[in-house]
Amino acid sequence: MGREVTRTRFATRDHEEARAFLDRAYGTSLRARGELAGQLLSHERMSAGALTWEELVVPGELSYTCDPLERIVFSMPRRGRLDLEIAGQDNRVGRGDVIVNTPGASFRGASSALTTQAITLDPRIITQVALVPADAPREKVTFTGTGPVNPTEARRWLQTSAYVRSVLSGPAAPTPLVSAELSRLVAATALAVFPHSRGPAPRPADRGDATSDTLRRAIEFIEDNAHRDISLADIASSIPCTPRAVQYAFARHADTTPLAHLRRVRLARAHADLQAADPRTQSVTAIAAKWGFAHPGRFAGLHRQAYGVGPSAVLHDPPPS
Repeated sequence: MGREVTRTRFATRDHEEARAFLDRAYGTSLRARGELAGQLLSHERMSAGALTWEELVVPGELSYTCDPLERIVFSMPRRGRLDLEIAGQDNRVGRGDVIVNTPGASFRGASSALTTQAITLDPRIITQVALVPADAPREKVTFTGTGPVNPTEARRWLQTSAYVRSVLSGPAAPTPLVSAELSRLVAATALAVFPHSRGPAPRPADRGDATSDTLRRAIEFIEDNAHRDISLADIASSIPCTPRAVQYAFARHADTTPLAHLRRVRLARAHADLQAADPRTQSVTAIAAKWGFAHPGRFAGLHRQAYGVGPSAVLHDPPPS
């Protein structure tokens, strides 16, 4: 995962510059249905590891075709209209809509006075979050439809997108743990919002491997590696067993999930750092981000729930003499 946010901006009123930029950025073949010269085309992109958020403003009307993409793209028009033909399926989307374009398929479409936001994601994160074993590459998860399963889930996606933008555009670059957790949040939301193929069914061995020893070894790995960007697949590989076996072990023997346990360990480490920190040189936000908590308010709520006091009070409470 990247250790900082990469921010790029582009703007032009020149038609040929605009066309050349879109070709570079998206692998497109453009055909304008109107004079773009004199109108401002602008693009902003923020990238952190496997995740990218961007906003594109395209004046006038354009027709285009696009080469197959390597990443999953979730587009969200904020103004104007976007018509896309993806894998033979026609889609017309406007403000408040969301559409997903998965890798491997070329597409074509048209836009009119378009302002659109988009999130792009490495498809390997989707497969990882869906618990498809790394040794089963043919079981990659693919999205089977271009739109959300219902309007409620569409709103959920837009809320997640707004959260991603707020984190990436914040004054402090997200830590490696925050970037990793943000990518997994987007992947988990996408799997809930958009129809998709399922990974391999649980194997009988998964439940047989869900022993107390599996739990013990998983906890040891989490304790030793909580400062690193680790996933459920990493925990399972350290044992080794399947991710589902680890989930079953935590549910059966600890009444929790492995990622919830990881979050508790990181919360405890953050609490210890707050106790040891000098409030003149360190902040609650920085310590929270170090341990993967991107949202200070949510971190404060978790801390208060676990320790009965807010993190700021711990940071500014002088140690006993």
